Amino acid sequence: MDSVSLNNFVSFSRRIDGECTILKIIDDLIIAGSKTGNIVCWNIESGEEIWNLDFEGPCSDIDYDNENIYVAESDKIHRIEFMSGELIWSKSIGGASDYLFADKDKVWVTSSTYTFEIQDYEDSNVILFDKQGKVECTWEISGKAWFIYVRSGVAFVGLSGPNVYAELKKGLPAKYFDLENRSSIVSGGYSKMDEIVLGHSNGGITKIKDSKIDSFFNENSIKSVIANGGWVASFESGEIISNREIGNWVIDMGGSIDFISFGPSLNENNAIWSSVWMKSAFLKIIDEKTGMVEIVMRNDERIVKIHIADEIIALGDIYGKIMILETEVVKSRIDNYEEDENIAKKRSLLRSRIEKLLRE
Repeated sequence: MDSVSLNNFVSFSRRIDGECTILKIIDDLIIAGSKTGNIVCWNIESGEEIWNLDFEGPCSDIDYDNENIYVAESDKIHRIEFMSGELIWSKSIGGASDYLFADKDKVWVTSSTYTFEIQDYEDSNVILFDKQGKVECTWEISGKAWFIYVRSGVAFVGLSGPNVYAELKKGLPAKYFDLENRSSIVSGGYSKMDEIVLGHSNGGITKIKDSKIDSFFNENSIKSVIANGGWVASFESGEIISNREIGNWVIDMGGSIDFISFGPSLNENNAIWSSVWMKSAFLKIIDEKTGMVEIVMRNDERIVKIHIADEIIALGDIYGKIMILETEVVKSRIDNYEEDENIAKKRSLLRSRIEKLLRE
């Protein structure tokens, strides 16, 4: 399939300082953070900058409740009022921050310490904070956490070996579970149906739902996995495999896959959004039922982060460019689109000049 330039479908773009590492759409706002610690909030409709904060960096994860965002950054966690950007509190977590999960009036954070002598992680912890920043509970866990999901006050954690799966509850020690696949966890996902899927370093996938555990095996190393009525996984081989109630298929993406995400389709179905790197970035939208690629959009720089909320798609690249796509706008432009490289380059240059003027 021929590709089209992503620049021709972007509703607006902005920049943060450094590679994009966190990205979140909240109502009519978009919040992006970087490896250098810059966090910026814009209004999606107007493109206006609402607030801008600078920390040491890198930012590693973000989540939110009704009024606040929580950001894991370097060896700290921050609570920020997301409408105003007011920093409410910052707390040290002892090691490098990895992941966090906001659950009602609590926030769970994972941290780890990498030891060069043993070339591995040790002294990993999960810390439970209340909304005021008080530590309610801490667990030392065996292995680095690569996934955390919280439901009804219980945290479900995917770990590197030797114990690959644990459940944590306030006031109780970590409860480890034996899985058929004992290989380290490298990725995880969950759905609104309370499915949990864990991706193992040996290519296997474990699905957990209603205390039922199913194992799937693949010979290729896994990169990431997402859940919704089954699972979709990307692999180091460049393949994406869907094992879902709605469709089972395999597609070779032809390059290194940076992310996969559920999102809107350009027809009446839903889709899988993926970014593939092959000397340029190729954003591919895949029909979730058939595995057929609907459209390929190319971008000069590597796209490393995505967040999708209904019909709005936010993208972040390796140089801190943040792009917003709107499904209806993309559909409208696709219907009337004829690729002209000279015009596309001129538009891209004009956008870059406008962005520079806005920053100055």
